[in-house]
Amino acid sequence: MSKQRAAPFRHHQCCILSAGVQLPCSLGLQTIGELVSELSTGAHHSAAASPEHVADPIGTAAALEALRHGPRGALFVAAVAVSLVLLTWLAFYFLLFLPRGPIG
Repeated sequence: MSKQRAAPFRHHQCCILSAGVQLPCSLGLQTIGELVSELSTGAHHSAAASPEHVADPIGTAAALEALRHGPRGALFVAAVAVSLVLLTWLAFYFLLFLPRGPIG
């Protein structure tokens, strides 16, 4: 049984990129990669740079008030998570390990 290498798929001897650019397939992968790199490194404008997507500035007093009570929620979530893990471990210990008796 002879192994045949599959030929690359070519549509009318050109490569069509997602930007709608058509390149001849005879260029080679490295050349196509360089062209795509040049196309993608153009000026990019982020939506965060526009003024309507930036939060209004707050005063120092409001910032200090927010930071004063900030970690309470995070500490509460962490305490609930740790207590659930501890309760699960205790349930496994008392309901599964101890009833089985000693090993050996």
